Amino acid sequence: MKLYDSFSNNFITIDGVGNGGWHVENASNTRKTTLNEAWNNWERGNKYPIMFLGDSTTDGNTTSHTTRNVPGTDYINPYAYPYRLEQLIKAETGNTNVRIYNAGFSGKTASWAYENIETIMSEYGDAKMVGISYGINDSLTSDIG
Repeated sequence: MKLYDSFSNNFITIDGVGNGGWHVENASNTRKTTLNEAWNNWERGNKYPIMFLGDSTTDGNTTSHTTRNVPGTDYINPYAYPYRLEQLIKAETGNTNVRIYNAGFSGKTASWAYENIETIMSEYGDAKMVGISYGINDSLTSDIG
């Protein structure tokens, strides 16, 4: 899986679950996936999964008495923004195959995600795009890598 870093114009490549390697490559001459491409796929009835990786803001922990996400599970919180976005896209496109994954983990930092990416990706490995939403817990600790 490749994660695109728009700030540095680099791809971060994860060498598959179990291989444990990360590589960074310049993305200047590489085709990038866009939300427009995702939308076109959804309109054609494709699943085209997107994953949101983040902390409690993504997880939705404690929203209407839900429980927190556990790595390695396909977590669906009906009050968290990934699920709400999925429902909006399904309603607009008429595509019931759309899937927006919630890979949010309450109380966790970006460093924790880096250390646990293989376990996280074991459940969401077919994601075509990843939105990353860490920072709140990172700003509260010195655990910034």
